[in-house]
Amino acid sequence: MQMEKTLTDFVEEDRFELHSYLNYLLDEHSKEDNSYNDPSL
Repeated sequence: MQMEKTLTDFVEEDRFELHSYLNYLLDEHSKEDNSYNDPSL
């Protein structure tokens, strides 16, 4: 088992976590949009 991580490994992990987080935010945002439709927004 390799203990040291390469820079690429870190980048891949960060990208995955960031992607998951962005999807979560988008889901939350669309829930809000569906609960009320405000034309002024």
